[in-house]
Amino acid sequence: MRRRYTLQRASCIVSYVFELPPFILALAFIAVGAAAWYLGRRNGAARTVRLPRDYYIGLDHLINDRFDHAAEIFARMAAADGDAAEIQFALGSLFRRRGEVDRAIAIHSRLQASGNAGLRDKAAFALALDYLSAGLMDRAERLLEELAASREHRNAALDHLVRIYESQGDWANALKIFRELPPAVQQERCRIAAHYLCELAEHALLQGDTERARTLLRQART
Repeated sequence: MRRRYTLQRASCIVSYVFELPPFILALAFIAVGAAAWYLGRRNGAARTVRLPRDYYIGLDHLINDRFDHAAEIFARMAAADGDAAEIQFALGSLFRRRGEVDRAIAIHSRLQASGNAGLRDKAAFALALDYLSAGLMDRAERLLEELAASREHRNAALDHLVRIYESQGDWANALKIFRELPPAVQQERCRIAAHYLCELAEHALLQGDTERARTLLRQART
């Protein structure tokens, strides 16, 4: 259990570390060692936590912009430990951010097909992000609509759906999904909803439906 937790923490660092500037990267690298030392001290000298050696090698490749070598390292780690799904998620994220969306899709599709319910939802969300990066809006939309029923990913899925409909100028669906967001989020973004209503009012005017346009504009003012 402790080993799996350590791998999960390690994979989180892998997912984000290559976005950081060099100075912060160095601090992050030191922080990993410090965290392992602290956990070892807390649980006794005989139970010191050790991250896999390949993890440090892969992290070194990331710090030095050797992304291909880093990808190979993390792929080998994932293949060697079938339970290390978090490493595979980190690897998929790495590929997506490098623009190798096909490889990210392959990893996340495999995870979605083979995991438990919670893992499948997480993989589906990652896959939706892959499709968004690739410009495959229809596929992303289908996955996000399914994830809107997921407790863990609902809010993030709705947020991405709103952005998709915005980009398509589908103001009716954007407004519909917006109204499913948590009340606090709706309150914070009330001006966005007003914009949707104004767009819909303009469309109603173009269609000659002045009464509907007035109704929509009244809603936009409230």
